[in-house]
Amino acid sequence: MENQRKQLLKMIEEGRISADEAFKLLEAMEREEKEAKQKEEKAVEVSPFLDEKAFQKEEPPRERDLKKKVFSFLDQTVKKIKDTDLDFNFGTSYDVNQIFQHSDVEARSLDLDIANGNVKIEPWSQNEVRIECSAKVYKVNSQEEAKKLFSQETIFSTEEGKIRFNVQNKGIKVKAHLFIPNVEYNEIILRTFNGPIVGKDLKIGNLKAKTANGSLSFENIRGEKGEFETVHGALSLQNISLNKCEGETINGAINLRGEARHVDLQTFNGSIEQYLIQPSQYVFLKSTAGSIKTFFAPGAFIDGSIRSNFGNLTCNLPNVHILEEKNEKIQKVLKFRSINSGESVTKIVAESRTGAIGLYEREV
Repeated sequence: MENQRKQLLKMIEEGRISADEAFKLLEAMEREEKEAKQKEEKAVEVSPFLDEKAFQKEEPPRERDLKKKVFSFLDQTVKKIKDTDLDFNFGTSYDVNQIFQHSDVEARSLDLDIANGNVKIEPWSQNEVRIECSAKVYKVNSQEEAKKLFSQETIFSTEEGKIRFNVQNKGIKVKAHLFIPNVEYNEIILRTFNGPIVGKDLKIGNLKAKTANGSLSFENIRGEKGEFETVHGALSLQNISLNKCEGETINGAINLRGEARHVDLQTFNGSIEQYLIQPSQYVFLKSTAGSIKTFFAPGAFIDGSIRSNFGNLTCNLPNVHILEEKNEKIQKVLKFRSINSGESVTKIVAESRTGAIGLYEREV
């Protein structure tokens, strides 16, 4: 049973099965083992998570608590989002294609909010804002009614230095492709409730991207601060250059490549993989049910600690002195520091409940 649970956790981490499917498999295995024990022993019901020693002590096993946190909580959260909140689209729909465009735009901020749909944003050489929309409109009886409702529910403006695009009707599923002037923006805010967000080649002061159900994918981002948040979806940040980068997801992997002085990445059910091309000042990485891998730039000076309850810890960095190492059954800790550290030192803290953590030097 222990090996089966480990295999299920690995399958979730690799994306081969969902948390919901793993939870149901665990429940089925529990029932089968419980019924077998009842027939053989005809005694007190014993959970398949309990070994003999745990049963003699009459204490709830740590594995059961872990299973509840990793599967039950996650299953309830994602199931609520998928089955209840996101059940927007049903019945007949009508397709509406429309292009919104304003010329001679002098804007330095952007605010986009779409309840249901996909977003892609990128700059272009024109001094114009162009939004190409493909929408499916539900709960209407004709094509004309669909066009009218889409026009009524859409807000598009480029006034007072701000680009605004807003579609809050959840019965309209929008696929929006934004082309914005290739200038540096003070702030860009992108929000969807049900759909992924993709952005590339952006120069910004502050970037905020948030969705409840969908992935976040950004490439070639230059700016001061980036905040990325999703509940159900992966987070991919490629070739970024930020002073501060914060990313969070409940159910999804996180992959970062680039440079940031302050990094804070957290996922509940998913792995974290990070490639830093320049030294950072502070890095915090946390995963409850996934592995963590970080690759540092050659010659980087490191000071920090990594810990996991059940996963293996690896610090494969040259010229690093191990300050403390704890390798107990339910808790592993490794504290370390580079020998002869220079002025620029990267402070790293990485934590995982069940997954392994590894620190490596990036190949040139």
